[in-house]
This record gives sequence, C-alpha cells and structure tokens, in this order.
Amino acid sequence: MIWQICEYTATIIEYVIYADFMVRFLDVKKDKNKIISFFLIFLSDTLLTSVFNYFMNFEGILCVIRIALNISIAFFLLKGTLFEKAFSAIILDITALFVSFISLTLLGMLSGNSLEEMIESRGMIRLLNLFITKVFLFAVTRAILRIRGKNNLSFEFTEVLGVSFIFAITLVIGIGIFRANLSAGVDTDSPISLLIGFGLIAINIFTYILMKRISDKNRERENLLLDKAQNEAYFSQVTEYEKQLDDMRKIRHDIKNHLQCLAALISQNNNEQAEDYINDIIENKLDFGHYYIDTGNKVIDSVINMKLLQCKNDNITTVVHINKVDTNIEDADMCALLSNILDNAIEACSKETKTKEIHIDIMPRKGYANLVVKNAISDSVLERNPELKTTKENVFIHGIGMRSVSDIVKRYDGMLDFYENNNFFIADIWLPLKG
Repeated sequence: MIWQICEYTATIIEYVIYADFMVRFLDVKKDKNKIISFFLIFLSDTLLTSVFNYFMNFEGILCVIRIALNISIAFFLLKGTLFEKAFSAIILDITALFVSFISLTLLGMLSGNSLEEMIESRGMIRLLNLFITKVFLFAVTRAILRIRGKNNLSFEFTEVLGVSFIFAITLVIGIGIFRANLSAGVDTDSPISLLIGFGLIAINIFTYILMKRISDKNRERENLLLDKAQNEAYFSQVTEYEKQLDDMRKIRHDIKNHLQCLAALISQNNNEQAEDYINDIIENKLDFGHYYIDTGNKVIDSVINMKLLQCKNDNITTVVHINKVDTNIEDADMCALLSNILDNAIEACSKETKTKEIHIDIMPRKGYANLVVKNAISDSVLERNPELKTTKENVFIHGIGMRSVSDIVKRYDGMLDFYENNNFFIADIWLPLKG
C-alpha cells in the first residue's frame, strides 16, 4: 500500500511539473485560460496514466498518447508556434526518461543490481530514485524557463547554492545509509530505512519552501524599491514641469509692465537703454532653456527637455528626432523609463574624455513606439560589462534603474535591446502603440 501511495505521489508531482512548465513556457492566450490550461494538462496526464496502467504496462504507447494530448491542449489554449508546443511537451518526457535512466544506473552500480532489478526494487533506494528524478526534472524545467526568460523565481545565487548544497548533502547521506544497510545485511525495505528516506526528502522540501519564501520577500522588496524609484522620478519631473508653467504665467502677467517700460524708453528716445532692457528680458526672464521639443505629451516633453538642458550644461552634444507617439504607457512608467535611460546615457557621456554626444529618436514604427537613445563611447561597454551592472558603491539601490526599465518594458509586452554600433552604445526600446 505504501508503495502505491509513493508511486501515485511521484506521478502527481511529475505532472504538476509538466503542467506548470508548459503554461509558463508558452503563456496563455487569455488570462482566464491559465488555471484551465494547467488543470487540463495535469488532470488529463494523471487520469490517462492511471487508466492506461490499469489495462497494460507499456510506457511507450502511454508516452506518445500523453504528448499528443498535451500538444492538442496547447494548440487551443496556449501561445507559441507548433514547434514550440511540440518541444515543450516532448522535452519533458525525454528529460524524465534520461534522468531516470542515469539515476537508476548510478544507484544500481552502488547496490550491485542490474537496471531491471532496480526498476522492480523497493525500499529506500526506490525513494532516493524517485526523489532524484523529480528534483532534476524540476531543475531542468527551471533552467529552460530561465533561458527563455519565463522564470519568475527571484532566487539569489547564494540561495540556489544553499538549496543545491543541502540536496547534495542529503543525497550523500541517503546513499551512505543505503550502502551501510547493504553491508550490514539490513533490508532496505525496513520501516527504519523508509523513515530515514522520507525524512531526508522532507528536509529538502522544507528547505525549498523556506528559500521560496525568502525569494518572494526579495521580489517584494525589489518591487517596492522599483515603485519608489519610479514615483520619485515621476513626481520630480511633474514638479519641474509645473514650475515651468508657473514661470510662464509670471512672465505673461508681467509682460504688460515690461511693454509699458519699453514704450516709455522709446518715447524718450532712450533707444540704447531700451535695447539693453530687451536683452535683459530675453536673457534673464525668457530663457527657460527647457523647451527644445513640444510633442504634446507633457511627460515626454518635461523629461526630455530637462535632460537636454542638463546636456547643454554638461557640454554634451545632442541630436533629437521625435515624432508624436500615442501609447498605453502610464505617465509614471514613461517618466521612469525615459529618465533612467537618459540618465545612464548622460552619466556615460560625462565620463568620456573625447566625444560627448547623445542621440534621441522616438518614432512610430510597425505598430510600436520605437525609443532609441545612443551615447558615444570610446571603448566597448558590453565587452567590459556585458550584464550592464552598476559600478556604483550601493549596488542594490543604484542598479535598480535598469531593472526598472526592463520591468516596465515587460509589463507592456514591449521589447528591449542593448547593443553597440559605430562607437555608440544603443538602448533600443519598442512599446506598443495605443489602439
């Protein structure tokens, strides 16, 4: 009875991994389909296996039918090409088969049993094999999702190392106990052996749950810092924009007085004094220096005009081409995105000793708003820092800018790329246009 429970539990865990992987790898066509897709894949695989094993015991046919069924579910409910859907279904069975074969072979070598004997074996060695195969199947699926950029587990390197270390230690302990039992002639199917096996598995499960909670806390803290950084940038720009408007209102209010003074000076033939008065107004009253562009979008105008003024003060040459674009991006997100990208470009230019130049292009292209920011470089940035990590002292705080940009682009189903061309570092962003 206990082995039937173990086998069913292992099967359920395996198909949970299957369903979770396919839904994450392919994404759903509609949000409401996520839970439906997961349970359809999980339940169909579980029921099919249970019914099939009751009538016959040939895994090959079951594997083919299950893969075809999963591809069919993916075809109707999940995104991706037919190749991607077939790949996501087939790679799971290939991985599970390969891992199981390697695990059984190694454990068979330790126990001196053949592969056939290992498949029919029971006891602690069977528990170890089930545990090893499911852990490595999960690890492989997470690795594939991370490569595809679909893994949302925010484990730090030290946390991954900790989980891996505990798994390795418990595996070594389990194999050591198994070998000791063999040497002492103790039945590996004895209650104490099974209890030890379950205990080692429980240690790993609890460790993963603990690390997952730590990971969630890390993600929550990171999101709070991202929101804080975006809000600070947004309100800073809005405050500056309102200040500009207030300055314009003051000038408009005072213009009548200025004209009266000019009229009086001209009527008294004080032309030279009138000219000086006009120059003073132009230089000290009307020179905002902020209004280089006017797209009608107050956030884009405010951010770019402010950064252009900063470039002027820092002697950075700027080339700007901007057309009006209409996106669904919220003001706070657009402000944070532009501010971070332009701040990075300005900071990079400030370190250059030769050419200090920034190009800004915002154009509608192929249904997207294409934002391209280029800054001149004398040496390759990507060769020196391919992951674009911050070089400032407080890595977590100052490194948040690029994470904020990446988070915003992903949130709106956009595209982001960094590359270099003709001595320019280029940030190339594509965001969907409204409509």
